[in-house]
This record gives sequence, C-alpha cells and structure tokens, in this order.
Amino acid sequence: MSSQSPAPFTNPVIYLDYNATTPIDKAVADAMWPYLTTHFGNAGSEHFYGIEPKLALSLARRRVADLLAVEDDSTIIFNSGSTESINHIIRVSAFKQRQKGYGDHIITTQIEHPAVLETVRYLQRAPHNFRVTYLKPDKYGMIQPSALKKALTPRTILVSIMHSNNEIGTINPIKYLCAQTKQFNRNILFHSDTSQSIGKVPVYPQKWRIDFVTIAGHKIYAPKGIGAMYCNPEVRRCMPDDSSDTQSYNLLYGAKQEFGYRPGTVNIAYCVGLGKAAAMCQVALTSDHMATIRYLRDLLYEEIISNIPPQYHDKIRVNGHPYIRLPNTLSISFGFLRNTEITKRIFKYVACSTGAACHSGDVKLSYVLEACGVSINYGMGTLRISVGRYTTEKDVMLSAKVIASVVSELYSKQFSRL
Repeated sequence: MSSQSPAPFTNPVIYLDYNATTPIDKAVADAMWPYLTTHFGNAGSEHFYGIEPKLALSLARRRVADLLAVEDDSTIIFNSGSTESINHIIRVSAFKQRQKGYGDHIITTQIEHPAVLETVRYLQRAPHNFRVTYLKPDKYGMIQPSALKKALTPRTILVSIMHSNNEIGTINPIKYLCAQTKQFNRNILFHSDTSQSIGKVPVYPQKWRIDFVTIAGHKIYAPKGIGAMYCNPEVRRCMPDDSSDTQSYNLLYGAKQEFGYRPGTVNIAYCVGLGKAAAMCQVALTSDHMATIRYLRDLLYEEIISNIPPQYHDKIRVNGHPYIRLPNTLSISFGFLRNTEITKRIFKYVACSTGAACHSGDVKLSYVLEACGVSINYGMGTLRISVGRYTTEKDVMLSAKVIASVVSELYSKQFSRL
C-alpha cells in the first residue's frame, strides 16, 4: 500500500484534513457494491438470500478482530460509529457498575472528544449524579500515570481515556494507564476512545487488558455511519446467566442482532466496507506505509518553516508531543495571528482544519489547546493539518508554499504597523 495510490476524488483543492474524515477507498467501495445489489438479503434470513450476507458479515467481523489482534471475533459489535459506541459503553457501564454496588465515580480527561465529555456530563447531572474527575494533561497533551493514580478512589467504577488526541495527535500510554487502573481495583472498567488511532498505530485491547475500544469507519477509508466497539469477553461473562437479561446491557432495545447487544437490521454492505478497510489498515501497519506518512508530515512542517522568513520563526510552535504522536498529524500555531484569517486565504487551495471539525464552528480557543496550557495568542493561530493515504509529496510542497506565503504576508502586515 502506498500513499501515492490514485485518489478517489479529483477536486482541485488539496485535501489535508484526514483526521476529520477520509475518502472511501476504491477497494472498499468495490467490496461493498455486491451487497448493495446482488447480495441484498438480510443476514438474519434462513433462506438463500441470507446465506451470502451472513458469510460476509462473519468475514468482516473477523477482519476487524484481526486488526485489533483479538482472538474472539464475537467481541466485535458493529454499530453506527464511535459516538454510538461511546454512549453505549459509558452510559451502560456506569449504570451497571453502580447497580452492582461498586461505586459512582468516573474518571476521564479534559481533552476527550465531545462524545465522551457530553456523555459523562449527562451522567454527572441530576437525576443521575455520578461524580466525575477530569484529568488535566501535561503540556504535550499526555495523561501521566501519576495524575490517574491520584484520581483513583475506592468508589471509582469507570475510566475513559482516549488513546490519541484528534487535534494534536499525542498518544497516551494507555497500556500503563489501564494496568495501573486494574492494579488499583480489577472491577474498574477501562474504556479508550481509539477512533483516531485505529489504522495509524497498533491498538491491542486484549493484550493491554482494555475492556472497551471504539472504531469509526470514516477514519479508516470506510463509509461514514459504520463503526464497531470491542467488548472484553471477561466483562460479558460477568453478566447474568438468564439470557432474557442480556439487553439490560444495551443502549438500544429490539431484536437480537449483534449477539443481542446492538439491535437493528445489520447494514451488511457497510460492515463489509469496514472489514475491507480494516484488512487494508493491517497491511499498512505491517509495511512502510506509515513511515511514508510520517515523512510527508515532517516534510510539510519543514517546508512551511523554510518558506517563512527567519524573523518570524520564534512565533511558530508545534503542539503535542514532539515524538509520541500520530504519524500523520501536525498541529501548528502561528503566534499572534488568527487562524480564520489564514484559512480565509488558503481554503481556495488547501483543505485543513482549525481544530476538530465536528466542533470547529465556534471562533474561540480550542479546549484541547487550553488544557495543554497554550496561550490564546498562540492557540488562536492554530491549524490542524493531517496527511493521509492519498497525500503526495507534490501536495505537501504546494500546500507548504501556500500556507507559508499567507502566514508571511500576515506577519509582514502585522509587524509593519508596529
């Protein structure tokens, strides 16, 4: 797999917003097509038209399990995406843990995706009244084990910490954070939002003893509206033997699809697409593809800097950990500029983000950057640039020149007035 593969789109604007969403890979679309046409049947049907969809669903589930290095593919539950997974995991886990008498305390972080933050805020409010601790990251956006250790209490029932941050790319030491949690109390459930990490870096929930992780199809070149969650089989074994109570662990209620945990007629074509995308990501992770992605990300930064006059270099900073971050993500702050002024001039040529796309409508400092201690003078001039499978070296060189030209012009105008 190469980042030089022909893109499935021909728009003139260079796309550098792969953390927001990815285009559907042609191979993924091709794999889906038969299940939108010939094999349209319901996988739950006993007759001829249900046979092929049922087989395809099984293969798709196995492929997602293989990507996560999970032995039991029944731990993979297909759904509509990470927001549904997160709501399902956090809400159901919190209520069930409290029902068992384990406590009412949840730990998460200040820099989670809104799907996590809004869910725990819902649980925090009356009438539910769960207690919530929001861990502050260090200056790199990383959650330190020492911070988690201080927050754990005898009443802690659930910890939810993202694997990597969608804005700055910093990767948390999830394996150690989970181990620390389980060492404190093995009954505490551990969830990690891995939506941005899947397909970019290895994620091994079974090996790391993580109870729940989340997958979003549109982050790995599959369609929007399909995703999956991994559920630790040990957690499921703790459920009552009475199968009639299985759905008490559900967010939705209905028939018995997805082993009874996610009712609704299964979208076979989209599950097939997610499975194909997972298989392609597994190949990418075992090849030099991610090294190429990292090279393009670093080249982009170097070219931006080299095309900006040296007198402005001290006003430019990179956010996130310098080394322990996603290979495709560049969060760069141009101090004392407004990112809206930059994007107004570059969007004709380059598509990138001023933050996380799903909540970037407000013109204010990103809560992620604020939590990391980035001042408003730098935070308001931040661009999130993310390269991907179809990014070429030519794209990088042209984009760097466009961004550098605009930033240089804005700095020149600003400081000429002083």
